[in-house]
Amino acid sequence: MKNKLPEDSIFRKKSFFVALYSCVGAVLILAAVVSYININQHAEHIEEPSYDISEQLDETVADMSEPNPEIAFTAEEMLASAQEEAARRSVETQREAAESIARNRPTAAPTPSPSEAEEPTPAPEIVPESTGEGDSADPVFGAFQEGDYMDWPVVGEVVLDYSTDRLIKDITLDQYRTNDSLWISAKAGSPVRASFEGVVQRIDETRRDGTIVVIDNGNGWTTTYGQLLDSVIVEEGEVVTRGQVIGGVANPTVFGALQGPHVSFRVERDEETVDPRTVLRELTAEAIEAIE
Repeated sequence: MKNKLPEDSIFRKKSFFVALYSCVGAVLILAAVVSYININQHAEHIEEPSYDISEQLDETVADMSEPNPEIAFTAEEMLASAQEEAARRSVETQREAAESIARNRPTAAPTPSPSEAEEPTPAPEIVPESTGEGDSADPVFGAFQEGDYMDWPVVGEVVLDYSTDRLIKDITLDQYRTNDSLWISAKAGSPVRASFEGVVQRIDETRRDGTIVVIDNGNGWTTTYGQLLDSVIVEEGEVVTRGQVIGGVANPTVFGALQGPHVSFRVERDEETVDPRTVLRELTAEAIEAIE
């Protein structure tokens, strides 16, 4: 006959498991309640956005869709603005260059005293035609003749060639056109020299070439030097010699801005333009050294 547990032992075991399950259930319920409370408290601290950005976005889009007149520049205005800015930056440089050029201006030789004077030197054989009336003597210099040559006013690259019988591209104006002068690149402030002796016929200001100096070289020949500094160091009526400094290279006008600083050199015979290359000396190393 098998032994049996007393009934009170069975009862105690059942009571133990009931109590254990009750504790576990109570713990789970308590944990759920605590989590719920924390979630609600955290949600209370989440603030809604203090402003609505939709209106700002709408205003920004509207501003972008409307044209801004402040940036509606034309090509010419942009070039003019760039030229003016460059001119402002180089005022001091140009002033120093002009002073340097002025120091290079040749001075007149001292007049000998009567006791030291020798026989007078005869005047050159060729004298240009008179350009005015009056009793004063005409300027005297050796006039340019067929077969003579001229020196380059500056040494540099040709940035726009002479062409009157065919169209060539002008990068500044962005168009094809003719050109009656030779554009020679040179650093701003560089000295510009007379290509041949003559008398200064005119100093003027033009919209295309800025400050210009026109020299009468005799026998109907004239040379014009453009894109010069305002402070030229010659005067109208003054006789100049070959290689004499007459001024300095300026920043280009708006019509030649993209070609950079350069000298516009025009040669005329009997008021008809001539290709400067046909009368300019070949640029050998010796010629360049003589010019510089």
